[in-house]
Amino acid sequence: MRTLILGRKNIDKLISNLEKQKTQMDTLLSKIELALANAGFEFLASNAPLNDIDGNKKGSIALDKEEDGYRISYSGEDVAYIEFGTGYKGKTNKYPDIANRLKIGWNYDINNHGAEGWYYYDKTDGVLKHSQGGIEPQMPVYKSYMQLKNVAYNIIKEVMSEEFK
Repeated sequence: MRTLILGRKNIDKLISNLEKQKTQMDTLLSKIELALANAGFEFLASNAPLNDIDGNKKGSIALDKEEDGYRISYSGEDVAYIEFGTGYKGKTNKYPDIANRLKIGWNYDINNHGAEGWYYYDKTDGVLKHSQGGIEPQMPVYKSYMQLKNVAYNIIKEVMSEEFK
């Protein structure tokens, strides 16, 4: 039988040990956050269009460190069109995350152009063009989220195995 004496000296050792473990856990969590953020960024970089789509500018992606983690962003004046789709084609191939689409207030074919499409000024080359009914959702953000969701456990497991060698 072991006896534990809880005197001041042993309590101080216990507190010191717990503080060391907390520091190690904080380091581990930081490494996991960074590994997940890097993977998410890579997924978005591979899913985001490289060229304009039907006159919509491709946008840019960024990975930024924030106070409580990392932010992966896809920004640009036309990225919502690329993510959610537009017109008749978007309406007939709706974005799968309905709750998010409704929260943002995204609607399709609001001008009722239908399959006939419409003319627009292409900002990339300055030419008047015709859209064949809009574009289907390209979903680079949604696809990246789903990919990250599918591999997150393995990434966490890998980081933890590296830390606890």
